[in-house]
Order: sequence, then C-alpha cells, then structure tokens
Amino acid sequence: RLGTENQAASHGAGERFVLLDASDIVREDFVAGDWNKSRLYKGVSFLQVITEVTAQTFTNSGEGKKPLSPVHVRGSRDGSNNLSLTWIRRSRYRQPGLGNGLLPVGEQALAFEIDIMDGSTVVRTIQVTGATAAEYTAAQQTADGLTPGDPVTLTVYQMSDSRGRGTGRQATV
Repeated sequence: RLGTENQAASHGAGERFVLLDASDIVREDFVAGDWNKSRLYKGVSFLQVITEVTAQTFTNSGEGKKPLSPVHVRGSRDGSNNLSLTWIRRSRYRQPGLGNGLLPVGEQALAFEIDIMDGSTVVRTIQVTGATAAEYTAAQQTADGLTPGDPVTLTVYQMSDSRGRGTGRQATV
C-alpha cells in the first residue's frame, strides 16, 4: 500500500501487523535539516500516562518525502530496434475514489532518471523532464555494449528537488 511494495520481500507469511487509522495518528512534518537525526519518541495510547511509557529511538531518513516508484514500465521497438520506453508516474498525494485522473506531481518539476543496466553495472543514465517516456536508440544500445533487440533491464526513478531519486522501479523490456 501507498508505495511500500519495495519492502514486501522483507516480511514473511504469518507476521503480525497493526492496521493504523490515519485519522488517529499525528505525523510530524520533518524538513530536510531534521533527517538522519536520532531522536527519542514515546508512543502513548489511550489510558496511558506519558511518564510511564518507555522512549524509543527513531531516526527519520526522509523516506516519506521520496517520490513513489513509477508503475507499468513498458518498452516497444520499431523496425530498427530503437526502444521506446513508457511508464506511469505516481504521487505521494492522496485522493479519495477511483478514476479521478492523475494527482499533482508533488515535486517542483516532473523529472525522471532511467538507469540502463548490463548485469549489475549501470551503462547509461537517461534523464527525462516533463514526460513519462524516453527513447533508447539502437545506436545507444550498441555503444553501451548491448545487442539491439535483446531484452534491456532498466530502473526508472522519479526525481525530487528535495530528496533526489525516489524509489526505483526495475523492469526488463
């Protein structure tokens, strides 16, 4: 839910969880200067006295400010094996209901970086501004040591002016 799919593999079947109601939670809006600082917090529930609750250490890394990973990464080739890439962006903003269209970007600009991989090595980074599509030509594939027409593994990141790269979405197209 809400952009946490990249953490699913770190949990196992039968794990306990607590479903929280957002209307009952206060979330501090940390600014960049507050990230990566260890602080003590107390989770106080109904009928508890704050002085009787043990403080827990928490370091806010600013993860909640990262753009969510794009979804539906697709690739199609023309007759010359040029690769056209497309994806659908997501937003950290919420909107009730379904089918109400795209939410605001939530960043200063709509921008992405696409890492093209050869095994575990990034051979090219394509930067895109103002669109959810990119081209990776056959000539670029050859220059990067890839064979045009072969599957290409890539990771698409939405960019944030305050947080840098968001969570990436890897795909082989």
